[in-house]
Amino acid sequence: MFAKKRPVTEDHCFKAYLYKTSRNLALRHNKKKRFPLLELHQTGFEMSGVMSADADLLRKEQNRQLFQALEQVKKEYREVLYLLYFEEMKYEEAGRVMGKSVPQITNLAHRAKKSIKKILEREGFTYAHQ
Repeated sequence: MFAKKRPVTEDHCFKAYLYKTSRNLALRHNKKKRFPLLELHQTGFEMSGVMSADADLLRKEQNRQLFQALEQVKKEYREVLYLLYFEEMKYEEAGRVMGKSVPQITNLAHRAKKSIKKILEREGFTYAHQ
């Protein structure tokens, strides 16, 4: 883009130009570096529609149980877990948001996970790795 020095005047034109340039570069690269495609039976990986549906159903049920458990813990525990795992914040960032130090956030997160685990085990939650 910088090598060609083409003038782009409007914002929406720049986005379109950038997208088109990126797409063309990717296609050009793909032509030069073509990788042979493997068929599913060559990979040794089998995906059963029934297994996939079962796994999806199990994951949805586990998520439902997790969200119910989250509703039962202290507001402060719920908030720290939300910031760390759903917003993917670092402990320092979560501490700034909540007005707490990093050790306090670490402690809250540990207690929150322990509390959630207790609730889930009481309700018969089964772990995926078992």
